[in-house]
Amino acid sequence: MSAMRDDQRVSWTIRRAGPGDAAALGALAPRLFRQAYEPTHPEPTLGAYLRERFAPERVEALLADPSVRVLLVEAASGELLGYAQLQAGAPGAPGTVVERPLPGSRPLEIVRFYVDEAWHGRGIAAALMAACDAEARARGADVLWLQAWQQAGRALAFYAKAGFQVVGTAVFTFGPREDADYLLARAVPEADVRAEVRVTLPFHDRYAKEFLAGWGTMDFNGHMANTAYLDLAADVRMAFFAEHGFPPSEFRRLALGPVVRKDELEYFREVGLHDRVTVTYAALAMSADGARFVLENEIWSAAGQRAAAVRSTGGWLDLRARKLVAPPAALLEVFLQVPRAPGFVELPATSGEPAARGGA
Repeated sequence: MSAMRDDQRVSWTIRRAGPGDAAALGALAPRLFRQAYEPTHPEPTLGAYLRERFAPERVEALLADPSVRVLLVEAASGELLGYAQLQAGAPGAPGTVVERPLPGSRPLEIVRFYVDEAWHGRGIAAALMAACDAEARARGADVLWLQAWQQAGRALAFYAKAGFQVVGTAVFTFGPREDADYLLARAVPEADVRAEVRVTLPFHDRYAKEFLAGWGTMDFNGHMANTAYLDLAADVRMAFFAEHGFPPSEFRRLALGPVVRKDELEYFREVGLHDRVTVTYAALAMSADGARFVLENEIWSAAGQRAAAVRSTGGWLDLRARKLVAPPAALLEVFLQVPRAPGFVELPATSGEPAARGGA
């Protein structure tokens, strides 16, 4: 995902918040609330509300609550651009009047949904809403609902465009004041396999690609076959080289190829037919000349659960001499850009070893 700011291209991702994000969320949330409501909800009530609702211990408890999910929009620089807070449950707070049935039986509430006003009009809000849909599907919810102030024209227009309809009214208590809110809801749409906006995990800056587990990847039991994990790992590794100027045709021209001498495959969760998975790529170890390496690919489910890890030990094969060699300078420059996992180890350089299976 990307956006434009100050005529420069700025990349950003939407990820799930964790306990380590408490301080950052505790600073972001009250700032964005002020942007939205300071003109109409003055001090001293505003300050008191923010101190109470976003107190450090309250934010920490929020992130530790398994019924709550916070999605953060984060720029590559680490700057947070917006967030959404989701929580399981149906409307039922005091003052709530449900006038029409919710369009589903498994509701998920969007408790808060904000994007920094400096980033309005950049497509981030739509991407964040798509991420809410993805989170709802991952949790088995079939309807999203929220409260919105009846005088918040811009927000109401956005929600209407996103498909939400008024199903009732609610009350927002702000000190001694009670605001009239609309209760909005819509069904969670089916996943669009063509959509480019995805919720991502904090992959520690690893390279990552997303895939749909197709019919050909299944075993007899209806789960992803062990060989399919190895194939996905190889696909992601080669995609990295292709995106950095070394497509398969260039390897053929050089008569050079990656080979694996040992694969280790560790399973954590099952992957079923048409599950969407994200495959990451990082180096665990490598020699300075790039001739030897240990690579790791992790396979993550759309719900943020690690399904498997593939660790491969290998090197580079000279297809004419049929021996392991160091990669040429241009390829080494690209190979050294493979993200390094925490605890990365430098291996001694060797060459002239016998070959093994391809697919590094």
